Amino acid sequence: MREIFGSFFLRNITHIYTIPMPIPIFGEVYYNGLEALPWLATALKLVPWLAALYILKLYFNGTFNENVRVMHSKVAIVTV
Repeated sequence: MREIFGSFFLRNITHIYTIPMPIPIFGEVYYNGLEALPWLATALKLVPWLAALYILKLYFNGTFNENVRVMHSKVAIVTV
């Protein structure tokens, strides 16, 4: 009984959370053309915005202090 319900549960969960892998997507485009991917237009509109957000995040992140000091048993007060 446990094996029956276990396989039923796993089969349904894997069906819900399937992610298209790159090689089948390339094969779909090769055989059926770009029209086979209905989400392609949305993805192409989204990619430049995500790239712009990433570049802005890098720009406004500031600099990294590469000066590493050993601060064992010392109190440092940093004011801005």
